[in-house]
Amino acid sequence: MEGSHDKYLLAKEAIEAIISEHRRVNESQIHIGETNPFTNPQKFVKVYDKYVGLIIGKQGDTLKNIAQ
Repeated sequence: MEGSHDKYLLAKEAIEAIISEHRRVNESQIHIGETNPFTNPQKFVKVYDKYVGLIIGKQGDTLKNIAQ
């Protein structure tokens, strides 16, 4: 994510809300690193691997809404 700390907090809150609606107990978590193409300060939110598609959404709609 890029942007101000306030925007980071809002995006993190949106991601956590989506995940909490679909959370299952005792899931394993896989971390895959990627290089950020942006130069702004970065913050990271850990997302269970199986929820990545949920966060991206159909045709990227959920991710676009979070970015806005």
